[in-house]
Amino acid sequence: AKVEAADRQLEILKRIAPENSLVLSHLGNRFLEQSKFTEAEAVLRKGLEKSPDDCEIRSNLAATYISQNRSADSVVELLKDHSSGCPSALVILSD
Repeated sequence: AKVEAADRQLEILKRIAPENSLVLSHLGNRFLEQSKFTEAEAVLRKGLEKSPDDCEIRSNLAATYISQNRSADSVVELLKDHSSGCPSALVILSD
């Protein structure tokens, strides 16, 4: 029930603020959780267009690539993350 309620709220936010980077980040995460990697990648890329220094969006895009066995693309995003000072990139790169 909680997941459905969260999905409904996310749909409302998507209609109200479709260009908001936070909304795009959450939507991308939801697609990633549902293994909808193509959709997740598209939404997260759009989020990065709006907020290119957003560590969370970039890390989630890297996770999307990892889920698709696209490790080279993931490393590129994580290195961008690291160069922006995002601490999450250090953890993922050290694994």
